[in-house]
Amino acid sequence: MILASSTEVFYGLDDMFQTLFLFFDWVQNKANYLFLGLGFFGFFLWMNYQKKFNAKAENDPNQIK
Repeated sequence: MILASSTEVFYGLDDMFQTLFLFFDWVQNKANYLFLGLGFFGFFLWMNYQKKFNAKAENDPNQIK
């Protein structure tokens, strides 16, 4: 059985992590911008629904207050 030296193992890990972290170099802030945009979209959608529910509640005399 042939075992690799610790130098080969650590250089292998180094190469693996450098390759994996290239993904983060490409992504950078794109995920943050996506989440921020989705948050604003959801907020305005929620406010639109709330406006419709408030208008419906004002026109309903049989609601419990």
